[in-house]
Amino acid sequence: MRPLSHLDRLGERSRPHYGQLVLWTVLLCACAHCLYFELYWGTRPEGSVRVHNPASLLSFLPEAVTLNRGVCVGFGVLFAAGAVLWFLRRLLPWSAWATAFSFNVVVALYFENSSQETHVAHVAGMFLLIYALWYHFYRREIRDADRAGRFWATPLYPRWVYFLTVFYLGLFYGLSGFNKVATSGLSWANGVSLQLWAELFGDKSSVFTQMILSSRTAAAAMQWAALVGECGGLVAIVSRRLRPLVGILLIGFHIAQISVFGWGFYTNMFMLALVFLPVREWTPQVVAWWEGKAGNANLPIGAAPSANREIGVPRDRG
Repeated sequence: MRPLSHLDRLGERSRPHYGQLVLWTVLLCACAHCLYFELYWGTRPEGSVRVHNPASLLSFLPEAVTLNRGVCVGFGVLFAAGAVLWFLRRLLPWSAWATAFSFNVVVALYFENSSQETHVAHVAGMFLLIYALWYHFYRREIRDADRAGRFWATPLYPRWVYFLTVFYLGLFYGLSGFNKVATSGLSWANGVSLQLWAELFGDKSSVFTQMILSSRTAAAAMQWAALVGECGGLVAIVSRRLRPLVGILLIGFHIAQISVFGWGFYTNMFMLALVFLPVREWTPQVVAWWEGKAGNANLPIGAAPSANREIGVPRDRG
């Protein structure tokens, strides 16, 4: 095998069902985030003095812009219009870039006007940018397939888009895990720290909170599972076999996290499920089953379905 063969395979394309599933999911999640940021814009305490540390990439702008409610609303409207047009595959690639850009601006303006930073929208923002790249580079093929009424039958989804999402998620969690180790050492997962956080900030009615507070061993086990899952993000980039295991650990981590602290990492869970679990391999099988079922319903009684039906994704070897 040639050394660059893996790079060559990044250009392989499949039918767009899986890519559209991820895109539509992240668009819905981004809509929920954007609505939340619009509703809770300006949570910085009244009369507080802004600390001159960068809160976002827009911190260089004057406060007349970053603290202006109308600017945030304007970019929220731009996001909504762009998302609808992108969903309908209209005005490409401008609708895709308008959606990705305006969403990240709304998030940045929320940071500029908030007393605390949240990173629940980081994954949504980056996925929008990655998928905007897809629609930018393949805009002509997508438009031509749409005009011919063959969008769903045309190989349009490149492997590199999937690889970028795997790489980003793995790096996102891997750096988070190793930062914990670098800051606190392996003693970060001692169970006591999680018990203190749960006592101070946790939902006492949660089953997970009760488990944490009642047993240091259970608390430490949860922390170790989270730490292994996060550090395993880097392994998931290169190991297809271990990717689902890392995904399950991280999804479980977020389920417990949301249950105990109420932090809204729903987008992260959805993207982990779609990218780290074998949904990409399952999708063409489901599509083939559905097309076969629909095709058989239109066949004369006793006729056999076509054996040459295209099902999309080539077998992934890495």
